[in-house]
Amino acid sequence: MAPHSGESESSSRTGAGERGQRASAAGERPVHERMADLLAENEALRRENATLQSVKDALQESEERYRRLFEDDLTGDVITAPDGRILACNPAFVRIFGFASVEEALNTNVRDLYEDPRDLDRLQEHVRREGKVENEGRIRKRRDGTRIHVVENVIGRFGSDGELLELQGYIYDDSERKRAEDALRENMEWYRHALDNPLVGYAHCEIITDAAGKPVDYVYLEVNRAFEQFTGLAREDALNRRVTELLAPEEVAGIIAIYGSVALTGESTTFQYPVPTLSKWFEVTAFSYQRGRVTTFFTDITERKRTEEALRESEERCRRLFEDDLTGDFLTALDGRILACNPAFVRIFGFASVEEALNTNIRDLYEDPGDRDRLLERLRGEGKVENEGRIRKRRDGTRIHVVENMVGRFSVDGELIETQGYVYDDSERKRAEEALRESEERFRAVLENSLDAAYRRNLQADRYDYMSPVIEEILGFTPEEMAAMSLEEIVDHIHPDDRLPVDTELNTAAASGRGLLEYRFQAKDGRYRWLEDHFTVIADPGGRPLFRGGIVRDVTERRRTEEAIRRHAEDLARIHRDLESAHRETNLYLDILTHDIGNTENVSNLYTELLIDSVKGEAACYVANLKRSIAKSIEILGTVSKIRRIHSGPPGLRPTDLDAVIRAEIAHFPDIPISYEGVPRQVLADDLLCEVFTNLIGNAVKHGGPGVAVTVRTEEEDGFVRVTVADTGRGVPDDQKEEIFHRYEKKQRGVGEGLGLYLVQILIDRYGGRIWVEDRVPGRPRGGAAFSFLLREADPVPDRSPSVCVT
Repeated sequence: MAPHSGESESSSRTGAGERGQRASAAGERPVHERMADLLAENEALRRENATLQSVKDALQESEERYRRLFEDDLTGDVITAPDGRILACNPAFVRIFGFASVEEALNTNVRDLYEDPRDLDRLQEHVRREGKVENEGRIRKRRDGTRIHVVENVIGRFGSDGELLELQGYIYDDSERKRAEDALRENMEWYRHALDNPLVGYAHCEIITDAAGKPVDYVYLEVNRAFEQFTGLAREDALNRRVTELLAPEEVAGIIAIYGSVALTGESTTFQYPVPTLSKWFEVTAFSYQRGRVTTFFTDITERKRTEEALRESEERCRRLFEDDLTGDFLTALDGRILACNPAFVRIFGFASVEEALNTNIRDLYEDPGDRDRLLERLRGEGKVENEGRIRKRRDGTRIHVVENMVGRFSVDGELIETQGYVYDDSERKRAEEALRESEERFRAVLENSLDAAYRRNLQADRYDYMSPVIEEILGFTPEEMAAMSLEEIVDHIHPDDRLPVDTELNTAAASGRGLLEYRFQAKDGRYRWLEDHFTVIADPGGRPLFRGGIVRDVTERRRTEEAIRRHAEDLARIHRDLESAHRETNLYLDILTHDIGNTENVSNLYTELLIDSVKGEAACYVANLKRSIAKSIEILGTVSKIRRIHSGPPGLRPTDLDAVIRAEIAHFPDIPISYEGVPRQVLADDLLCEVFTNLIGNAVKHGGPGVAVTVRTEEEDGFVRVTVADTGRGVPDDQKEEIFHRYEKKQRGVGEGLGLYLVQILIDRYGGRIWVEDRVPGRPRGGAAFSFLLREADPVPDRSPSVCVT
């Protein structure tokens, strides 16, 4: 402002001199001329004032810009006297050093903001010598004493004699950068240690491509110690070697493709990969910071995979438990929709299927739908409802008494979203409470006398965490006594012959995670009990076994039973040998009977025929009766021989011409009117098929009386041929239709009676069919009988063997 002020004063002096000169000449000029001069002078003064105002406004605008730059600068700007007094500062300086206001900062000596006040003296000395300080980092103090790291630039203002008048500084807070720098340094140190982490494998690889640019292999450029541990490959053996030189090419083809994709595209990935040669699974994270190279971190997840498999098995068991549970399990939405249920729920509430139940609202199964609302309110307040009895309705509306347990499932904000229920039909208990009490007593007795004891042993603490009370009944030791036993004491109780197999199985299970033991354990009374122990081993991520849990069952009685069964099997084998010997003797005797007696009867029959021509009168009748008896005996022996043949071995069935067999048998009865309705068909049978028709037609002739007529029909029926032999005789009463084929077995017969139909039945059974008898005229037993049987139809291959009835 000073130069502008001096200029104004000079102009004023110049104007005053001019006005004096004009005044001295005024008297000589007319007044109007003087007035004109005054007006001109006034105009000149006005223009001069306007110019001065314009300069003043520009100066104020410039000062305002500099002021705003000073105040808005994010760098802390400060001007100090050599004695440290703060003469001026901007808001950024106030913020950096923690002052409440600019005024508070102006009342502070800048020396108080140095951790070592002598630093200010050294700074001033440097400025006096160099004129400025540039980008110097140092530790300063805030108003509250906290340490901050700043970078400052300082310029000195000097007098004409070179004396330092003021220091003008520009400061910015570098604490965040320093913290980031320290963090980066710590991270680098962490990454250095991480690469040597024994739990995480590291490998840096270079991809090898073929002429078309397709990844075909990779070379290990760097690996860590965990790589050696996981793969079993020494670092010096792996470096600068192709992976296909170290592992089977077919096993690493997939991983080469993945690494190649990462190295060539730059897209990182995480995946799981098995290496059968190593019998391991790995989880790999791969990324690339340089085209053609890939960096990987990987962990051994073999145990996790085994655990996941065990979890899948557990989930499958839980699913089976849900589906096989005799309790009705269900899941519902708040509006009552049934979201899931098991077969027991379907059965309890009378649905036809799970699908039908899922299309039903559970409110429809409450006798009072308001019970559902009250139940939901209780779940919101208590979270669950246990063992509550209530009346419910089945699908058809019948009332049942159930006991149900309900659990609510809530959202993260505590809102009830689903209900899970377990219900069983308690109607029987209501109808017969006393019977239920007895049942409960029996059930309680079963639980209290359970053969199985559950346990969990802490392998690190060498003690049982849990042991079922039933162990006392098995071994005589209380759970507390078992928990106090050390491993050595437990081994001492195992039978000496079983200790090595037990130790071997335990070592195997440590790797596999599960095992099955059978061993003898000395009970408290000194006697050995056989135990069956199904157990699993729980390990930490490093594979160290932590717990062994399982189910122990006393199988002493089973062992004794198995020994008894073994002895019984030996006895059965001996008895079987004896029976086979008796069977052979029986066949020998039967051979003698059928052969020798048959020969004797044939001779007797010849003599009878000779005798019948030589006697008359009553004696002739006796001889005729004798002849019929001998013929009957011969017939019985023939039938017995056929039955014996049937039972002597498996049937040799073949396609047989049914039409030829029927026509051949009809020809044996020329004096009986027999009609036949059928066409040629092939059935599965043997050369005894003719016996069926011989006996059925023979029975019709024998029992049908004079004038009996017989009809034989065949027709197809679903892969079978249905054959009917009907007669016009006296029929079979209703109360005898079932047992007529079993008279021989039940001995409800005379000599030889029922043997023919028994033979028919076993032959039809032999052919894979069935036989029955019904009225020829439905509802009229005396109108004749109709014997029907089914024969399996054979492929239509002509039977070239003759249809001969073997007798």
